[in-house]
Amino acid sequence: MQTGDSVALEWAGDAVLAGGRPVTVRGVTVLDLTDDGAGDGTGAVTALRTYYDTAVFVTPPRARG
Repeated sequence: MQTGDSVALEWAGDAVLAGGRPVTVRGVTVLDLTDDGAGDGTGAVTALRTYYDTAVFVTPPRARG
């Protein structure tokens, strides 16, 4: 998605944590861009922000029995 001078990228990645538990992480990365004025669509990334839920990395508590 592009809005003005920003682009948002939705992504997902799979990993295996120490201990063997598989997780899927989903997030969004936002890029702020600047136009170099050449009119050819080139420019530079001026900022990069990534958002994701870190809760997938937490080991769930074991049920008490």
